[in-house]
Amino acid sequence: MNIIASCSVSAVAEFFEVGLEVKNCPGCNEKPISLVGWCSGINSIKCICKSCGTALSANVTTWVVLLAIVVAMYAVAYTSVVHFDVQFKQDRLLIIGLTSIPVLAGSLLGYMIGGYKIKKVARK
Repeated sequence: MNIIASCSVSAVAEFFEVGLEVKNCPGCNEKPISLVGWCSGINSIKCICKSCGTALSANVTTWVVLLAIVVAMYAVAYTSVVHFDVQFKQDRLLIIGLTSIPVLAGSLLGYMIGGYKIKKVARK
């Protein structure tokens, strides 16, 4: 039992260490993009490292966070319209404000725990 427990604890520790290391650019180990840059457009999915110029693409953690943001936005909008009788046509600004909460929280979380991997270039 102790062998299994120690293996699972070390596996979890390794997972979190890798997750934190991948946040930096795998090419130069520097921060590849700022928070504002990450939140702007498609930069959360692919970018070029500002330090070394390496082409990077999102890792699995970043994709999971982005998917969670979309699901949370839908859940907030659905709940507000169906369960709290928010009228879509009359209360559009309220719905936009409510759905921006998971976007902002998820973007901050995604920037903190997400990361990049070196983009594989197709050979000709």
